[in-house]
Amino acid sequence: MVANFNIKITERHPYNELHPVPDDTETLIIGTAPPPRFSNPALGGIRDGDAEFYYGSEDNCLWWDIFDAINQKLTGKKLFTDKDWEQCHCLGTMRQFLRSHKIWMRDVLQAYKRDDPCSPSDNQIRDIEFADFRGQFRAAPSIRKIAFTSEKAAEWTLEAFEEQGLVTPEKRRDTTEKLKTWRGADAPGKYQQSCFEASPTGTGIEFFILPTPTGRSRAGLKIVDKVDIYRCVLFPGQRDQSALQ
Repeated sequence: MVANFNIKITERHPYNELHPVPDDTETLIIGTAPPPRFSNPALGGIRDGDAEFYYGSEDNCLWWDIFDAINQKLTGKKLFTDKDWEQCHCLGTMRQFLRSHKIWMRDVLQAYKRDDPCSPSDNQIRDIEFADFRGQFRAAPSIRKIAFTSEKAAEWTLEAFEEQGLVTPEKRRDTTEKLKTWRGADAPGKYQQSCFEASPTGTGIEFFILPTPTGRSRAGLKIVDKVDIYRCVLFPGQRDQSALQ
């Protein structure tokens, strides 16, 4: 059967509900949505080089950047894996690594349609339904840092916070202005500083924007700069130890 790409299906996020945020999480990485092959069965499923978890696309470099940031070497074709690793082994390794550093992942979108069903671009996404952030903060009250993997993830998350009563319209407008200021600042320094603060849980949370993980070098950044940003934001203790060596 040939897929009819003129029909816009509603995709549901494959991992947000399947992998709840652990209650001891301190840092939450927030993106937008996975590429369509992860959530649209009509596209034939994931590739051999993909992993069935957040940022599991073989085209995404986030896991490489994370492991480079803590000077841990990766081997094999993809991620932690060799070609013969089972998906369950890869998933277990990812989850264990995040839990050991009190980090977790979440995407801001829970359901959505795409104008081009084959395109991973956020610009193609519409008719969005946000993930439940109020429930996530209730389940993980120790979150003190949120790191977005794109400006769009930050913008949608602020919209979700307002919609769910986690920030006031005034606070959203204020943080939107701060995002504009952040956008005009110089790289790489702007990535290493909190772009704004908010208290959606009643306790202050710092918000950062990371360089996009969809390429090894973006926005004029060298790979070494990108990795240092990930180290600074996600593993500040590791960065301090490196400076002493």
